[in-house]
Amino acid sequence: MGPYYITALVNMLGPVRKVVSVNTRSTDCRTGIKVNVNKTFPVEVDTHIAAILEFVSGAVITLITSFDVWKHSSYCDIELYGTEGALHIPDPNTFNGGIRFFKAGLCADWAMADNPFLYNDNMRSLGLADTAKGIETKRPHRCSGALAYHVLDVMCSIIEAGREERAVMLESSCDHPAPLPLGLTFGELD
Repeated sequence: MGPYYITALVNMLGPVRKVVSVNTRSTDCRTGIKVNVNKTFPVEVDTHIAAILEFVSGAVITLITSFDVWKHSSYCDIELYGTEGALHIPDPNTFNGGIRFFKAGLCADWAMADNPFLYNDNMRSLGLADTAKGIETKRPHRCSGALAYHVLDVMCSIIEAGREERAVMLESSCDHPAPLPLGLTFGELD
């Protein structure tokens, strides 16, 4: 799940500068479920990650991912807390949902944010369409190789930070992906 969440965070906040992490696993052997019921599998990677990501922008994010839970709540979302309020962004694995905000003095509880962007449904193919359009028009596309490499570097650095019990400075970076323009009609990306 790391690529969904870290890519969403980099899209919102820009590239990551440094990570620290504590990683563990609850067992060395798992029993399968569904089609793998009664089969056992060795656990060769850490399955609970508690990381702190420091972004070049100065933002600091706590990221917790775990395979070691029996059931999680329906809140697999992203919440950002700032000096003037908070944002609640839906699960980036579903590619849709409303954004809620709280701002003291403006609302008493979470309120739905106005969303001026056109593509708000489960649009998993939008990144591929943007890449094709970017190549066709010779403009930088949002799902660049540099973005993918940086997200992978963040994930590998989180594992390294936990294993070596130290902060890890990221060796990669990427451009902060541009948001889609406002005022598009369905089918447009530019």
